[in-house]
Amino acid sequence: MKHLILLWIFSTVCFSASVQELAEGFANHADFDGASIGLYIVDVGSGEVVANVNGEKCFTPASTQKLLTTIGALELLSGEDQFETQLEYDGEISPDGVLKGNVYIYGGGDPTFGSPRGERFSHLGVFRKWKEALMTKGVWKIEGNVIADCSRWVDEGPVGTWYYEDLGNYFGAAASALTFHENLYYLHLQSGEEGGSVEVKGTTPREIHASFENGLRAAGPKSGDQAWIFTSMVGVDRVLKGTIPCGQEQFTIKGALPNPPLVCAEMFKGYLKELGIEVDGGVKVQSVAGAGRKCLDVHSSPRIEELVEETNQKSVNLYAEHLLKKVGEEAIGVGSTESGALAIKTFFENEGIDCKKVRIQDGSGLSRSNVVTPKFLTDLLVYMKGRDSYRAFNDSLPVAGSARGGLSHFGKDSVLRGQVRAKTGYAGQVRALSGYLALGNREFAFAIIANYLINGGDRWKDHLVTFLERVVAQESSRKIDLLKEGVSANYYLEQAKP
Repeated sequence: MKHLILLWIFSTVCFSASVQELAEGFANHADFDGASIGLYIVDVGSGEVVANVNGEKCFTPASTQKLLTTIGALELLSGEDQFETQLEYDGEISPDGVLKGNVYIYGGGDPTFGSPRGERFSHLGVFRKWKEALMTKGVWKIEGNVIADCSRWVDEGPVGTWYYEDLGNYFGAAASALTFHENLYYLHLQSGEEGGSVEVKGTTPREIHASFENGLRAAGPKSGDQAWIFTSMVGVDRVLKGTIPCGQEQFTIKGALPNPPLVCAEMFKGYLKELGIEVDGGVKVQSVAGAGRKCLDVHSSPRIEELVEETNQKSVNLYAEHLLKKVGEEAIGVGSTESGALAIKTFFENEGIDCKKVRIQDGSGLSRSNVVTPKFLTDLLVYMKGRDSYRAFNDSLPVAGSARGGLSHFGKDSVLRGQVRAKTGYAGQVRALSGYLALGNREFAFAIIANYLINGGDRWKDHLVTFLERVVAQESSRKIDLLKEGVSANYYLEQAKP
């Protein structure tokens, strides 16, 4: 009889069964016909599996891959750690202020060095400080070269499994030990009448060492940015395709700098010349470490915690790739994508997290060869709740309805506002959302992924909001029903004990 009472409890008041039905209805919606949907929800406090639809199947995660990278960085690096870029020199300084040697910009993997995100990161501030360091030494002339040194990390370029169509665009910029200006440039365009050609007006930085084959056309006034920058297999460096709105005096798009360290060295040499410090030599890029150099100045990046927050809030691919390589450098001694991936996966396995169905190909999620399961992502989220780095990780996640981050419009006028903290994923036919859902004194960790979303991609967010709203409503209804009865769910369980 007591077993029958227990069965009745789980069939009438147990939350899991109801949410499971909601999850199955969401995953099987007609708008998602042909797509693969995976969904896993866990009660963080109790460990109860609330819903599971293909939760242990393999999926491409898109930018929810950044959860692996940022968790790995917070756990394997100190949140207070910083990247460092050094100004160095070799040779000797003569009594009359001539440096009979070279000046080196030794990259330490800082993704914010010379970033266009604000005055805090501007290259001008760094260059000014470096000029003063040279003048403090009495240097007014450099007989040698300005050399950009990228030797600290493996010089491997873009990740091999990134799509060709992504490589010329800013979000496909490769990480480097000497990243500069976030390895991007601004391409300034001008358009005339609809259907007409588009003129290239220039770039920022001014010299990027690239030529363009311009196939851009002017589209309707509300058509938006539909322009793509492709790396060329032959001839010119970059091919421009697609459209921008007509009637634009200046319309700006972003591309991946072909050679950021070279641009950095050239701009520093030019800056010194403008301020009266002559450089007789040229500029060079090297990927072989040198010895016997002296340090003039060290420029430090924001703390790792700050970079993690920027990575997740604004889904910055470049920052994620730098964090991954930094983990590889610190944990294995090699600053590469492969070493970072190995270090993070090994760490998760040693912490008891099942990684048999996980493949880490990059840090950002741009590679469609990354593989996770929804269950794995929720396992990570539950794991983080008990870690010292949880506060920094939780603070890094976008919040539904918040003005900052990737969820600013997600559920902003619903019960989800302020209750969902999660990372989004979007790439081609992939959509994903993974994070935490607060429900009063309960909290759920969840991961929802769609692959091959050929139809319904434009309605994905609306369906997702509706599904999570129904989850919240179901929980609220359950609480009200129990209060009306004047008992808790534990009462029924206590009555069923032998």
